[in-house]
Formats: sequence, C-alpha cells, structure tokens
Amino acid sequence: MRIHRIKLANYGGVDACEVTLDDEGVTIIEGQNEVGKTSLLEAVDLIIDYPDSSGAGPVKAIKPVDRDDGAEAEIEVSTGPYRFTYRKRWHRQRLTELRIVEPRQEQLTGREAHDRVKVMLEETLDKALWEALRLHQGGQLAQGAFGEGESLGRALDQTAGGEVGDGRENDLWSRVQDERAKYWTATGLPKGKLTTIEAELAASRSRADELVAELRALDADTEAVARLSDNASLLEERARDSEAEEKRLQACEEAIDRYRAEVRRLEVEREALSAKHELRAGAAARRRDLIARVDELTAAADAADDDLERAGPVRRAAEAHDAQVHAELEQARRVLETAEVDHRQADADETFRRQEIELAQLSERHDRIIEAQERLSRAEAVLDATLVDDALLDRIVAANLELVGAEAAAASGAVTVEARALSEVELQIDGSAHALTEGETSETVVTDSASIVIPDVVRLDVRAGSEAQNLAEQVAGARASLAVLCEQAGVSDVDAAHAANRARQDAERTKDEASATIQQDLRDLTLASLAQKTSRLTERTSSYETERTHPSEVPADFEAAKALAAKREGALTEARETVGRLEQDARSAASALGEAEVGDATLTEKARQSRGALGLAERELDAARADTADSTLDDDAARAKADLDDTQTALDGARRELEAHDPESVAVLLENAVAARQRANEELRDNRKEAQRLRTMLEVKGEEGLGRDLDEAKTTRDRLEREHERTRARADAVALLHEVLDKHRTAARQRYVQPFKEGIEQLGRIVFGESLEVELGDDLRIARRTLDGVTLDFDQLSDGAQEQLGLIGRLACATIVSADGGAPVVFDDALGWTDPTRLDRMGAAIRSAGQSCQIIVLTCTPGRYGNVGTARVVQLPG
Repeated sequence: MRIHRIKLANYGGVDACEVTLDDEGVTIIEGQNEVGKTSLLEAVDLIIDYPDSSGAGPVKAIKPVDRDDGAEAEIEVSTGPYRFTYRKRWHRQRLTELRIVEPRQEQLTGREAHDRVKVMLEETLDKALWEALRLHQGGQLAQGAFGEGESLGRALDQTAGGEVGDGRENDLWSRVQDERAKYWTATGLPKGKLTTIEAELAASRSRADELVAELRALDADTEAVARLSDNASLLEERARDSEAEEKRLQACEEAIDRYRAEVRRLEVEREALSAKHELRAGAAARRRDLIARVDELTAAADAADDDLERAGPVRRAAEAHDAQVHAELEQARRVLETAEVDHRQADADETFRRQEIELAQLSERHDRIIEAQERLSRAEAVLDATLVDDALLDRIVAANLELVGAEAAAASGAVTVEARALSEVELQIDGSAHALTEGETSETVVTDSASIVIPDVVRLDVRAGSEAQNLAEQVAGARASLAVLCEQAGVSDVDAAHAANRARQDAERTKDEASATIQQDLRDLTLASLAQKTSRLTERTSSYETERTHPSEVPADFEAAKALAAKREGALTEARETVGRLEQDARSAASALGEAEVGDATLTEKARQSRGALGLAERELDAARADTADSTLDDDAARAKADLDDTQTALDGARRELEAHDPESVAVLLENAVAARQRANEELRDNRKEAQRLRTMLEVKGEEGLGRDLDEAKTTRDRLEREHERTRARADAVALLHEVLDKHRTAARQRYVQPFKEGIEQLGRIVFGESLEVELGDDLRIARRTLDGVTLDFDQLSDGAQEQLGLIGRLACATIVSADGGAPVVFDDALGWTDPTRLDRMGAAIRSAGQSCQIIVLTCTPGRYGNVGTARVVQLPG
C-alpha cells in the first residue's frame, strides 16, 4: 500500500490541512505541537474503520469544539491493483465518497463505498503488517509485531526459495491448529469436547459407585435395626434404675433440709444473744471509759495550771525586748531620713556641676557650628561666583599653549626690525611713541605690516611675506579662542584662570571641612534644638545656687561633687541596711511577743476548758451511777455472755450433724441421677426413632428398584468409556500432528528468517558498526544484540539503542515486503532518545531504506531529520 495524499478539514483542532507524500523515499512532515501531524495518520485509520454515521468514541473525539461543523478527511491510496480517492465526513452533513481510478473507473457513495474500501484493503493489505510498520508517538521503544502478519512471512519464504509457507501448507497448518484447539489449550491442557466427555465419564462412574454403595447400605441398615431392638431393652432397664436412685436421694435431701432449718434457727437465736451481749458489755465498757476520762481530765487540768504559771516570765521578757528594738528602729529611721536628704542634695550638686560642663561643651559646639556655617556660606558664595573648573581650566591652558606655540611659530617666521639709538631719539611704531636713549635697542616683530616713524626725519613701512601673514592669522585665531574661553570662565588670562580654579578648590575644601564640622558637632541634633538645649541648661545652672536650701556648701567642681555623692550614697546604703536589720529584729521581737501573748492566752483558755470538761465528766459519772451501779452493769454483761456461749455450743452441734449427712455430695448425686434418668429416656426415644426410620427406609428402598438403576448406570458408563477412548485417540492424534508440523515449521522458519536478520544487520551496521549481530525470537522481534563481542538482551540495552533497533527492524521489514506492495513506514516523533552521532547514522539508514519503500516521518523538531539526504520536507502551517 502507498498513501499519496491526505487532506483534513474541521478535524479536531485542525481547520484545514493537506499533505502530498512521495510514493517511494522519505517524506518528513514538520510542524509545531497541536498543528495536526499525528491527526494525518490517525485520519487514515478512522476513514477506513468507521462509517460516517458512527458515534464511537474516536469519532466523537475529532468533532470541532468551537463550531458546529462535521470533521472531514480525504485520502488518496494505492494498494494492490487499486488506486482510489476516499472522502468521508462525520457528525454534520455526513457523506462518504469513493472514486476508483485503477484498474477501472468507479464511483460509489455511502455505506456501499465504505464496504468496498473494506473489501479492497482486506484483499490487498496485511493489516498486522500495516500496524507493525507504524511507530506511534510515545511508543518509541516498542518493536514491531512482525510475526503476526502474513506479508513478511510470504516475502521471507520467497527469499528462502519457497520451501514452506505456500497457501496449501498455511491452510493445513491453520486447520491443524483449529482442530487441536478443539481439544487442547495453548499450553497443552485438555479442553472442550475432551474435558466434557471426561467429566461425563467421571460422573457416570461416580453414579454407578453410589448405587453399589446404596445396595450395600441396605444390608447394613437391616443389621442396624436388630442391634437397636437389643439396645432398647438395656436402655429401659437403665431408665428404671436411674429413677429408683433419684427417689432415694430425694429422701436424703429432705432430711438434710430439716437439719438446715435447725441450723438456721440456732443462728438467728445466736445473733439475738450476741446483740444483747454487745449491748450489756458496751454499757459496762462505757462506764469504765467514763471513770477513766474523769481521771484523765483531772490530770490535764492540773498540768494546764502548771503551764500557765510557767508562761508569765517568758511573755514579760518578750515585751521588754520588743520595746527596746522599736526604740532603736525609730532612731535608725531618723538617721536614714537625714542620709536620704544629704544624698539627694549631693546628687543634685553632682548634676549641677555636670550640667555646667555640658553647658560649656554645648556652647563650644554651638560657636563652632556658627563659625563653620559662616565659612560654608563664604565657600558656597565663592563656588557660585567661580566658573572655572578643572575641565575648563584644562581647555584654557591648552588654548594658551596653542597661542604660545602659534606666537613662537609666527615669531620665527616673521620680520624683525631692530633699531639701535645712536643718540637720544623718539620713535613712533604703528602710532605708538617709544623713547630711546643713546645705545638703547628696540625690536619690532612684523607679522603683517608695520610703520616706524622718526618724526621730521624718516618713515619706514615694513611688510611681511605671505607665510608670516598665515602664521599671524593662526596667532589671531588662537588668541581669539583663548579670549572666548577666558570670557566663558570670567577671567582675563590663564594665570587668572589658575587663580580662580585654586580659589574654587580651596572653597570646596572649606565647604567639606565646614560641613564635616557641622555634622560632627550637631550629631543627632539640629542647630535650633542645640540652642534650645543650651538655653535650658543655662536656666537650670544660673538659678541653682540661689534656690539651693541645704546648709552645706556646694562642692568646688564636678569631681568633688561626684566624690561627695558617692560618700553620701554609702552613708545612705549603710543607714538603709541598719533600718532593714532593725525592722527584721522588730518583726522578730513582735512575732516573739505575739507568740508569747498567744501562748499565754492559749494556756489560760486551755486551763479553763480543762476545768470545765472535768466538771462535765464528773457530773455525767455521778448521774450514771445514780441510775445504775457499776457492779450491776458487770453482772448483766456476764449473764449475757453465758447465754451466748450456750447457744453457740448448740449451733456447733447442729452444724456437725448437717455435715455428717454430706449435703453437697447428696446434691451432686441427686443431680446426676436426674440427668442419668433423662439421658436414658432420651437415648431410648432416639433408639426407637432411628429403628422406625430404618424400617421405613428399607421399605422405600426395596420399592425403588436399586438393582435396575445400577444396571442402567453401568450401561451408560460403558458407553461413555468407549466414546472417551475414541475422543482421546483423536485428540492425541491431532496433538501429535501439531507437534510434528510445528517442529518442521520451526526448522523451516529458522531458514527463512535469515533474510530478515540480514536485512536488520545490513541497516544496523550503518548505525552501530560492522561488528553488529542480532538474534531474532520466534515472533521475529530482536531478542539479543551483539556489538564488539558483547551480547546483551534487548531489554538490557539503553533506551536509545532500543529505539534505534526498533526503527531499523521496521525499515528492514518494509524493504523486504516492498516488492509485494507492503505498507508505508510511519515514525511519529521518534529518535528522541538518540544522541547526535547516532542521529546522523540513523539518517543514512533511513535514506538507504527509503530507496525501496515509502517512509513517512512526523516531527516537531525540524533539525532532528536534517541528515536524511534525499528526504522531502513538508512544512505544516501553524
């Protein structure tokens, strides 16, 4: 198959696009992402596979999203003897148009056109080969599935001499594969009819075995009925024995209940006597406790009186110590007040003397700033009035040097007239009078012309030559330039310019120095704030001595004031420490006095309370004895104790009698006897029920005719065994035939796969070098690569090498099948993993393969395929 032209309109994001492709050679379609490169080849699949009425997902995906138009595609194709143009529009105003130009002219539309294209392609195009020769975007590392198509196999077979692979052989192989597939899976496991007959045979055998087992079970059930009848007599006897034992143990349980009742009666009586004894014993004990309390309270009252008498001297000593400490504290506080006043005055005097120093310093700073501001103003005035700077001075100096040079040149080339007076004489040179004494000389340089007159004697007119005149013009020009610059600088000559520049430089230095002085003295202040601060300090210091009230003299200077302040601070600290210590002593003395007073009051109250408690206890004891004597309480308690002991003895005897009858064992035995009777009755019922079930089943089974069923099951089993033998024999035969054919086809395949291997190696050596060898797998994919003696599996190769071999395999396949029409090779943005060196060699390999097949390359990187020598490039707009 060859694709001659592809045209798209309203196709997804592509408004319009048309590309013409070379029948043979390499066509490179370049364009940016999303301009429709991949859509060109996608449209070939869609126009072939989907009718214009399709609503499949791929068709829906190409509908324009920004307008209500139908997607349209048109292709011009040659395949086998056919050449046709095929056009299709989906979604809106659907149409399908087919125009066949070879082998004869035909025009078809609609579904008929769609079906006709399908038939032509099925007849001429190996669809598996068409897919194998395409490398889709994102699948750069995948190899082509060459083993799935017939075209490569036929081409390889012809190259190998046509030994295998003709139509009859392929048809036989297909029929053998189809027949084998009826009985065996691809891995050789049974399936289909073979597994069905084996399952039916197993079921038939199982049914026959079940019927044999049922017949045997009937005999066993008859014997079981007899055994159940014998067991029923034994169970009836055991039930009667269990019931008699239950009645005997119930009588024992009733006697035990009577003993239990007697024990409970004696326990109630003992509890009542115990409560009575506790009441009598408690009354006697309380009487003894009351007597003991009176004795304790008497001793406590005597002790409290003794403690109160001993506390008096302690309280009086605490009072005297407290008074003394408070007197010392008052004296220390007066000393502290005097020390605080002296310290504050000393601090004030120190501050006064420090402020005097600050005032002098601030006044000096203020005066320096005023003087610096005046210098700054004068310097700024000079700078404002001075027009000369270094650059202008350089220009004036240069102009002056030019003038001096011009004058020197003019002087060297001018006429010089020298006059020497022989006697006193007056000359007029160009109207200017010059008096000469005897022997005096006058020289006149004439650059243009000059007139020399001796009044009433002679007039000399002197004219210079043309060269002197030119030099004179240069001097005039230089002088004029100098004059302009001096006028611009506001000076008369170069010396004045130097003086003005020096004055400017001095003014700049003065300005910088004055600014630095102002900044240094102002620091973070302004002149106004500095003056204000000076004024405030003046006010404070001027009135300090007159307003001072302390009787001491003001220290002579700051150091004396500072020393006096330090001394007064030490005295203040000492006074504060003394007051603090005495305050602590006062608190301790007050605390001790308070404790003494509280202790005295406490002991007084304690003595009073002790006497009061003693009186209450004595009155309570007298009242109790008046009601009941001490001896009467002791007698009542003794009698209650004797009655309680007698009842306890009777209770112990009743308990021993109860335990002698072992009530727990009787209860367990009774419970077991009841359970044994119930179990015997249940087993007897189960025995009778099972015997009835077996008798009923024997009657039913006898009527079903198990013998007849067994004969029928054996007949079915024998038939299935014969059918299984025939099916298994056929399955084994077709498996053997498949194995033999596969063995011979594999051997032949090893011979005819050699041309494909050589084709890959021929193109591959252009890229990898002469040492390249490849090994192909059964699916005709590259399994291993050997390079420079090193062999690696395909999966072990780098991404770049895998990509390059994948493309080379497709190119080799395309060159082999091209004689039979084959299919185009399509690369969509491939070689992204390939380095520049191999990229050049891949270009040569692609060009070599393109001499015998059609190659279509899609790329968004224009330079990637620039080394494919004979390629034609199609630029997509966008």
